Amino acid sequence: MKKGDRLILYATKVLKIVGVGVVTGEYYFGDSNIFLAGPFYNHRLKFYGETVAKEDELDMKDLVPVLHATKDLNRWGVRVM
Repeated sequence: MKKGDRLILYATKVLKIVGVGVVTGEYYFGDSNIFLAGPFYNHRLKFYGETVAKEDELDMKDLVPVLHATKDLNRWGVRVM
């Protein structure tokens, strides 16, 4: 991804798109843990994001049939995560 690219904010536990954003900086590797617990992720990028109102969140189960990236509907989570 590069500066100016648009992205979606996907909440894995609820399987919903909860916001949108734009990349504001270049991709880089980080060497510090940014989360208090859990795995270490060293792939980083700066972005600005905004959440949508709860009633405007999009359920991924409704979107899967129309997405081109989801050829095998039984394994769609692997393709979008």
